[in-house]
Amino acid sequence: MGLFTSSSTRSALRYGFLLANILTSSGSPLCEPTEAEQRCNGRSDLCDRHLSEVAFAGTHNSFTTTTYGFPIVSINQNNNIAQQLSDGIRYLNFDVYPDETSPNPSQTLVLCHSLCSGAKIDFGEQLVAVVEFLQANKNEVLVINMEDKANTSAIVAKMEETGLAAYAHTYNTSAPLTLREMIALDKRVLVMRQNSISCMQSSAPECEAPAWMHYTWALSKR
Repeated sequence: MGLFTSSSTRSALRYGFLLANILTSSGSPLCEPTEAEQRCNGRSDLCDRHLSEVAFAGTHNSFTTTTYGFPIVSINQNNNIAQQLSDGIRYLNFDVYPDETSPNPSQTLVLCHSLCSGAKIDFGEQLVAVVEFLQANKNEVLVINMEDKANTSAIVAKMEETGLAAYAHTYNTSAPLTLREMIALDKRVLVMRQNSISCMQSSAPECEAPAWMHYTWALSKR
C-alpha cells in the first residue's frame, strides 16, 4: 500500500497539501506536552505516528511570491520560503527547470511558474533556506514535492551541494518510521518528484536517482 492511498488525498496533494489519515482510529485530542516531552512538528502526540498518519500544512508553487520578483498575475503565496516555514508550513512545492539562459543550462537549475521567461529564481538558494530552517529546528519534519522539468542528476547534485540531501528520508512502506524515529536519525525530509513517471521502469542514466528521491505517484498508488 502506498503512503498516500485515497483519491481525495491525491487531489489535495496537487493543491499543495500533503494530507493523510489524521487520528482516524483513536480520534485522540491534542495532548498538552509536559516540559520534558518531545514535540514533533509542534505536538507531542504526533511523535509516535507514522508519516502517513500526520497532516502537513502546505503551499502550492511555494516560491511564487512578489518577494522573489514574480508578477502579481502568477503569484500563489505572500511570503518567501523562510517565512512560510516559520509560519508553520511543512510541505513545499517546487517547479524545477533548467536555466536555458545559462551557458550550462542542464546543470543550472531555477524555479519557474510555467514560463521561465517571466520570472525565475535560483533553486539552490531556496534549498539553502530549507536547510537553515532544519538546522535551527531539530524536531521538524518536512515534505518537498517537485514538478521536475530538469535532469534528475542535476537536481540530486544541487541537493547534495546545499546539504539538503543529508536530511533526506528513505520511506519504507513495509516498515515506516515514526516522526520521532525520523528526528532521531536526522532524516527529516521526504523528497518527491512527480513528472518523471516514465523513469519508473527505466534504467537510463538520466533516470538514476538515490533511494531517498521518491516518485510522488508511486507513493500515492493503492
